[in-house]
Amino acid sequence: MAGIKISGFVHSTKDVPGKWCLILFLAGCNFRCLHCYNWRVVLDIAGNIPIERVLEEIEKSPFLECIVISGGEPTIHEPEELIELVNTIKKVNPELKIRIDTNGSNPDVVGKLKPYIDGFAVDIKSPLENPEKWKFTTGVDIDP
Repeated sequence: MAGIKISGFVHSTKDVPGKWCLILFLAGCNFRCLHCYNWRVVLDIAGNIPIERVLEEIEKSPFLECIVISGGEPTIHEPEELIELVNTIKKVNPELKIRIDTNGSNPDVVGKLKPYIDGFAVDIKSPLENPEKWKFTTGVDIDP
């Protein structure tokens, strides 16, 4: 997990309605969306939370039901490092469901993670049929 930087975390009952979740924000993103509310995380200037601190938070949260790995964009990290993160979390609480929030730009990584993850949420940033609007919104070209 040396290459993964956790910029922060927050408890939420909104990301997965009706479930108590811990949202982990991983640093970095391959998009530069105009509407991004996590721009400090995206630009990797938000902070650095040791994994031990996250594990402590999981241990002291008896009603926690799920972990949402978000960002930035989690799938810019090596799949092996993300799998290691998931396995480390599952060692502390094997009952936790784990979801990854992604912009969908790295389907190969998503495919490698699929056996280890309970669910994915894909955030489509802009209509795909309008490449100019897509680039304006995300700061990157649509990859055909």
